[in-house]
Amino acid sequence: MKTPIVSIIMPCYNSTAYIQEAVESVIAQTFSDWELIIVDDCSTDPKMASLLQTIASQDTRISFHTLEHNSGPGAARNLGIKMAKGRFIAFLDSDDYWYPHKLSEQLMFMQQYQFPFTCTYYEFCNATLDADHIVTLPSKLNYQDILKGFAVGLQGTMIDTHFFGKTYMPETYHAEDWQLWLQLLKKTDYLYVYPQICWKYRRTKTSTNSNKIGTAINVIKVYQKECNKSFISAFFMLLFKYIPHYIHRKRKMTNKFAHL
Repeated sequence: MKTPIVSIIMPCYNSTAYIQEAVESVIAQTFSDWELIIVDDCSTDPKMASLLQTIASQDTRISFHTLEHNSGPGAARNLGIKMAKGRFIAFLDSDDYWYPHKLSEQLMFMQQYQFPFTCTYYEFCNATLDADHIVTLPSKLNYQDILKGFAVGLQGTMIDTHFFGKTYMPETYHAEDWQLWLQLLKKTDYLYVYPQICWKYRRTKTSTNSNKIGTAINVIKVYQKECNKSFISAFFMLLFKYIPHYIHRKRKMTNKFAHL
């Protein structure tokens, strides 16, 4: 099997309800030179193992692996990154969905302008993937922008390992993707945004951003780590940097089209 151009990393945990739909959205891509690496974070659902075997049998470009211990999505993604053979790394969670043009158009965007780090617009959806609103972003975002908490969306990002090498996420249970973006933006000036809707974020009862207190605590921890701040200083950053931007985003989300 030849080396794929894109490696897609998909962590999963008890994802029997949605993972088949997510995988099918990868198989349906108009760009075909990819590999999909699924990493199971020690699911407790007894149906998960047989389902992953069935999924892997659908396409030779799909493989699955299981962590030895339940370690969180950061650790699962890191195993996938370690195993990845492609030049470009992309991410898709097991309950979300890519439009068929996602890889082809985003890759063309990156290669045309030599952008090493990009993301796309996306739709914020309910459990049945009906869109509530569209999330758009400025044409480019720098380190200070990302510190505010722009809703970039992991599933729309793509990273060129020829520029960054293999960069791994902190193995935490929350905000590991946000911390990775900050790490990457210490090595390049901007995250560039492809201005088209390329994927759907499925909001479920278990979505990690549904716990507001937990989110606030995690934001403080990120500010402490990334900005070398005390708890008090990080708390004030939460109040005056993150929360104002969060409120602005939520106000925009009352419209069908949300420029974030």
